[in-house]
Amino acid sequence: MAALIVAATLLELEAALGWTGQPLPAGEGLVVRLDLPAIPGGVLATATGIGPVNAAFGLGMALARHRVRGVLNLGLAGSFDPERLPLGSLAVVASETWPEFGLYGEAGLDPRGLKLAQALTPDGPVFGRIGLKPSAAASAMGLHLPGWPSVHGLTVAGVSGCATRAQKLRARHAADVESMEGFALALGCLRAGLPFLEIRSISNFVGLRPPQGWDMPLALRALERAARTLLTPAPVSSGQEKMP
Repeated sequence: MAALIVAATLLELEAALGWTGQPLPAGEGLVVRLDLPAIPGGVLATATGIGPVNAAFGLGMALARHRVRGVLNLGLAGSFDPERLPLGSLAVVASETWPEFGLYGEAGLDPRGLKLAQALTPDGPVFGRIGLKPSAAASAMGLHLPGWPSVHGLTVAGVSGCATRAQKLRARHAADVESMEGFALALGCLRAGLPFLEIRSISNFVGLRPPQGWDMPLALRALERAARTLLTPAPVSSGQEKMP
């Protein structure tokens, strides 16, 4: 079975996989197969569209039509920590949080306030936060995962465009990066029993609007670097894999 590579936009997918020289999807929701001999079972690629709703729907459609061994999400994200995660850097997401699940009261949002889980999964009930297993997911898909920083992801439906919102979200959720699809994809894979690996390239600092604190061309070039690294066999020496 193939590994499924998912991006939000065709722009991100082209940046990540254009180097393969193979045809990529001509539109969102379409799935194409890439011939990459180094990856057991090959690779499928699709763009879902922006945001958690599109991500969930796009992933669901792809999984309904294709049997896959796991899902790799490649995309851009905002950084809450410019010193640790500067523009153009790459990060491995170790957990995902959806900050809008629960019951709002005078004290704020209580993820358990509804007394119903967001989802019941083999790993237990989900209340707006999912722990990921990047190394195991990479191994299951035959991908080479180097030592990029491990981060906590926050998925939003609306990008944080002011410092006040950015500060509140980071303080409440201990988030390192902000994206618009990660949690939806992680939850979909968890419910489908599939390994999930999320790699983010930093395109902006959360709370700022372009051009201040943004460098999308740099982040898109980093996505290519990420894809090449992940999809290329790890270098070996004397039969042993080198440490990243």
